[in-house]
Amino acid sequence: MENNNKKYSIYIDESGIISKIGHSVYVLVYIEYLNEFSASENILKIEKDLNISHIHWVRMSRKIRLKVSKKLKNIDFICRYVLYDNPISQEKALENVLTELLKSNDRIFKIIIDGENVNKYEKYLKNMLKIKRIKVYKLKIINDKKEPLVRLSDFMAGLIRSYYDVKNTDNVYMYELLKRKIKIPD
Repeated sequence: MENNNKKYSIYIDESGIISKIGHSVYVLVYIEYLNEFSASENILKIEKDLNISHIHWVRMSRKIRLKVSKKLKNIDFICRYVLYDNPISQEKALENVLTELLKSNDRIFKIIIDGENVNKYEKYLKNMLKIKRIKVYKLKIINDKKEPLVRLSDFMAGLIRSYYDVKNTDNVYMYELLKRKIKIPD
C-alpha cells in the first residue's frame, strides 16, 4: 500500500478501556477506499461460513477466534494501534489517538468509529480534527452490528489487547498469523 494517491477509510475500535488492570488498546484499521466493498463482503462471508451472527472478540469462543484469524489473513487491510497501561483517562484518549495517528496522513477519506450514534460527540470530534488541520471527508460513529469493517477493528483490538495481557499459545498464534497486517507504533 505504498501508492501515495490511495485514499483510505479507517475503522476504529477499542478494547479494555474500562479495565483497572492490564492494557487498553485503540485500533485503527486502514482499508483502501476502492477495496472497501470487497473487504466488507469478505467479513460477511467469514461470518456466514462460520455460522456466527457477527464477529465480536468478547462474544466468540477461542475456537471461533482461531478460525476467524486464519480467514482474516487474506483480507487486505493495515492495522495501527495505540497501547496504554490501565487505568486510563478515557476523555481525551480517542482525541489523542486520532491526532497522533492521523496528523501526518492526508490520504484519509473517512473515519468510522464503533459506538452508539452520539451526534454531539461526533460533532466534537469533527471540530477537533478541523482545528488540528486533519482533513477527513466523513466521520461517523456507527454500531458494530451495522458495519462489518467495524467488526474487523473490534477483532483486531481484542486480539492485540489479549496478546499483550495474556501471551498464551492461542493469542501468540493469532497475533503471529496477522502480524504482517499490524504496524507496530513508534
